Amino acid sequence: MLDRNARSAAWEQTLPAEVRKAVERVTGSIVRAESVARKRSLGTALVLKAERGRTFFLKAARKDSAEFARLNREFLVNACKPSTVPAPAFIKPIWEGKHAALLFEYVEGRNADLSFGHPDVSHVIDMSRRLSYIRAWDGLPSVMGEIPALMETVKVARSLSTQDQIVFATALDRFDPCTLAGDRVIHYDLHPANLRITRNGEIFAVDWETAYSGAPFIDAVMLMMILVVCGHPTDMAEKLVRSGGPEYANAPRDSVTGLLALLTLNCEHAARFGPEGTRQIRGQAAQAGRSLLNHLMDDETGGYEDRSDL
Repeated sequence: MLDRNARSAAWEQTLPAEVRKAVERVTGSIVRAESVARKRSLGTALVLKAERGRTFFLKAARKDSAEFARLNREFLVNACKPSTVPAPAFIKPIWEGKHAALLFEYVEGRNADLSFGHPDVSHVIDMSRRLSYIRAWDGLPSVMGEIPALMETVKVARSLSTQDQIVFATALDRFDPCTLAGDRVIHYDLHPANLRITRNGEIFAVDWETAYSGAPFIDAVMLMMILVVCGHPTDMAEKLVRSGGPEYANAPRDSVTGLLALLTLNCEHAARFGPEGTRQIRGQAAQAGRSLLNHLMDDETGGYEDRSDL
């Protein structure tokens, strides 16, 4: 058994004593803690090793911080999450003093490898398909609430090449945002760092703070962009996602290209104006989206009337 003095500074110094005590009432004494860097979060994330041998994951934020809204949203998402969802078990919310925290079981494993030809790819595609079968539960906001923010970034298309403007105009002219509504669970952020693979090959999706209810093909479209970022040719990425099940294959093509256009322009905007630490990956995602749009709309934009009203 480790001596209590062997605790890491991450546990003793990161959170106030009353928060640590509240956590330990659930976990038992914590003997080791490791901070986890999170690009999009200003809160605290820790992997905790308890004296009893269990490992936990803790997210915490001050209640008067901007991060608290994200943490509270994640609490609402996880509070009613069914056990059928391949995700870490949510243990308990801890509201103590000026801080709020969420305690989860920690999934021992590695991040998924979505590089071209890696066997993880087919397993992740299969997990995305299984997720698309799960009906949304109470606590999941509709993805329709995301549409205004996505539409706000459409104006960035004006600075792209004429050909790109034509492609985006064509995709958005045919797109009905209402086709994104639905009753299925959407993780909305299935990138490699949010996909944990255990030693026995199980796959878990982590970080459900941006989850929504919506149409079952949404995660597939986003995953297709990630596959291209990870080195897949555009045609192969689309073929892989299509082979994953009918949710994408049977989706209205105008809905797929319209969503892809919105996501691409959102990434383009974030690559220019977003936080410095995420601009590079957002730029790569925007390039992937443009490549996919050109692939999916090949022969559809030739001769299309030039548009400047994006």
